[in-house]
Amino acid sequence: MESAGLPTLVLPHVWKELTKESEGDAQGHHAMSVGAWHGVRRTQDAPFRWIELADDQLRLAHEIRSSFTEACFPRVPCDRIHTHPDAIIASQALALGTDALVTGDIRTINHYEVNDLVAKQWGSNSGFVLTFDDAVMTAHAGGQGAEHLLTTALATIAPADTQGWSVDQAHEALTALCDTLRKSNAPMVAGHLENRWWCADDLGLVVERARDFATGSRFLQTERLRAQWHRQGSVVLPGTKCASLSQ
Repeated sequence: MESAGLPTLVLPHVWKELTKESEGDAQGHHAMSVGAWHGVRRTQDAPFRWIELADDQLRLAHEIRSSFTEACFPRVPCDRIHTHPDAIIASQALALGTDALVTGDIRTINHYEVNDLVAKQWGSNSGFVLTFDDAVMTAHAGGQGAEHLLTTALATIAPADTQGWSVDQAHEALTALCDTLRKSNAPMVAGHLENRWWCADDLGLVVERARDFATGSRFLQTERLRAQWHRQGSVVLPGTKCASLSQ
């Protein structure tokens, strides 16, 4: 999204899930995660856009959610589909009019059933819900798109100080990333990245571009801040004093 010059949309229920308080963990790991996300929201120029749905959009989301069948969410009891987080998020995305919803969930949601229903009943495009694997492959099928995917992937795993990050170190990090992707239901993306690495004409140039991307990316800068706040248990915004996340 950043490469396209667009913010990543944060739907209301996605934000609720990210910042949901956990009983008995007010001072612990979850509280630090919640606090770090609130810090991101207060950060100027964060690469996100927080969505608030109008009343008519909320009503439409409710209507869409009510139409979901057991086949759409096969692991969720019928009487709980309406309140299931994935169903709520999907219905909010549809009500907002987004082009697609990308999810890593291949168990709770039957993507084919959801896509068939929303295409026939709500006029959405037939590929509305996509897995992460399918979405990335579709957007970066080959050629320059595939090269950009490799550059972006390397940028996300580059060290904060990219000076001295060698081709061998980049390859080691990429191998670890691909192993993680395979364990996270994204085997096609993993294979695609490995193929582009071995087919690159100039790996030194690839790594240099990744270092430049990592240095200039507002998204990666924000993510590093979020991770730092999470680890330290405090949020420090420019021009402010330190605030404890547990508060």
